[in-house]
Amino acid sequence: MPSLFDQNTFYPALFRDLHQTKREVIIESPFITSRRNQLMHILAKLRRRGVSVVINTRDPNEHDVDYRRQALEVVGNMQDLGIQVLYTAGHHRKLVIIDRKMFMRVA
Repeated sequence: MPSLFDQNTFYPALFRDLHQTKREVIIESPFITSRRNQLMHILAKLRRRGVSVVINTRDPNEHDVDYRRQALEVVGNMQDLGIQVLYTAGHHRKLVIIDRKMFMRVA
């Protein structure tokens, strides 16, 4: 059963549940900023274990200059780890799918 989280409860639950991933993670988030770097060590561990990681986000060119710079830096770091990053115009979904189960939605 999917759970609904807010900005205060999302990350602790996400970190806990990502550690249990067996096969794949799909993260949909319109904003990929330097704050998302806190996920990098977990995503790196998942990739070393052979877990597929896909990020679907808004095209960085749709953001202002500061967000664009941050997004491009973080996306580059993710791609260096072998994470597939997809861009969707006008993207605004916020969800995580872990091992083919919709796991989290953010209000």
